[in-house]
Amino acid sequence: MAILDHFNSMMQQFQPNTWWNHVMLVFTRVDYYPNLKFPPNILSKKQSITETLIPDIQKKFNLESPPKYAFVSSKAPNCSFSKKGQCDCFAASKYHLDQMRTLRSRINSILSDNGGRWIPSV
Repeated sequence: MAILDHFNSMMQQFQPNTWWNHVMLVFTRVDYYPNLKFPPNILSKKQSITETLIPDIQKKFNLESPPKYAFVSSKAPNCSFSKKGQCDCFAASKYHLDQMRTLRSRINSILSDNGGRWIPSV
């Protein structure tokens, strides 16, 4: 939250003050797992972010709507065949591509909802 506090204070000098509408929070390390059987700690972190952190950010910064966010993998795909499992290269690649499509879609949503990029007028 300290990074967002600093970012918020840094951005206060700019007008219009609608820049929060253009913010996208990207959470990494939501990596691919065979059969998409995420470990419980990953699921609980995602749930905590969506149910606690995002509403806290909205409340703390007095936002009309919660900030947009996305979960992406930051790990290069690694074939399970190398770990004596079944090859899952196609599934892992599809997972990563789906995440990138979701991210692009959310960015496009921000742009279309707000009439394009945010441009400061200092």
